[in-house]
Amino acid sequence: MAYQNIPVANGYQVVEQIAAFAATAGWTVHRNEESSFNSNFRIVTLSDGIGAYITLAGKNNRIYLNGHRGIDTGSDWNNQPDQYVDTTDDGVKVDTYCRVRLNVTPILSVYLFGGASPKPYLYAAIEVEPGYYRHITMGYFEKFGTALGGLFWDIAETSDSPRSIAHESSNKYPLVYNSRNRDHDNTKGGFDAQDRNGDPVWVAFGTDFHAGYKIGGYWGNEFYSQIQVSPIRFNSRIPFITPLVSISNLGLVPYGIAPALRYVNMAYLLPGDEITMGTETWKVFPLIRNAPASGEDFGDYDEEGSSDYGIAYLKG
Repeated sequence: MAYQNIPVANGYQVVEQIAAFAATAGWTVHRNEESSFNSNFRIVTLSDGIGAYITLAGKNNRIYLNGHRGIDTGSDWNNQPDQYVDTTDDGVKVDTYCRVRLNVTPILSVYLFGGASPKPYLYAAIEVEPGYYRHITMGYFEKFGTALGGLFWDIAETSDSPRSIAHESSNKYPLVYNSRNRDHDNTKGGFDAQDRNGDPVWVAFGTDFHAGYKIGGYWGNEFYSQIQVSPIRFNSRIPFITPLVSISNLGLVPYGIAPALRYVNMAYLLPGDEITMGTETWKVFPLIRNAPASGEDFGDYDEEGSSDYGIAYLKG
């Protein structure tokens, strides 16, 4: 496993550093270049050497992600063979364009975590300003069976809507199935899986998905409940929560778990704190900001928050 904390100024540099870091963490870098379609973007394509791919496109204040089963290094990030992004309808594009908004530039740094065991993974905690974060999570699920696929990508992000940005229940949290962000213009990551007929299918994290893809992820109500009942009252210990990702195949069917990633309550923790358990060291961050959102009807960037919702990455 590998870990780095690297100063960066914008989304272009975040993607550039992810590419450099990925190779040290056991990933194959198929593409790492300034976009020939728009010089403001840097495009990076990654995989574990087989199967599907993830392409990232970063510019000053945005980072986009796309999954695809084929690869064409001469085409743009959102024009790849057998891809997740649906460009046939602008209304659908809102869902399939998995996008991180950085809101301010320059930003501060990116914390990178990666490894090849038990499955390849690559995580980025982006420190936008002191205490304010965005996250990119990518990897291959530890699957429970022999289903096709396994590649996933998702983000932590706030709402586009001023009416929703001031409510942490409207945040987009990675790998979550029924996040309440469904009612506004927010984006969804996804994963490569199979349907009941044994055919490949793209699955979207979240509900109210308009592209006709299947939906799946970690059950949001369970996520909420487990965060709310920790820390444990009689001993003040903070449990790690493993996101169990399911797919909607005539009911939610368990599919797998993301390696080296856990959810955690941040009540007794600060951004960047480290927790040692046996031979493992985990580093924790707020999912957005370790403070309640303002709760006003209309919010701005400095009013966003994710209360005690946090995420832990395996550092070493």
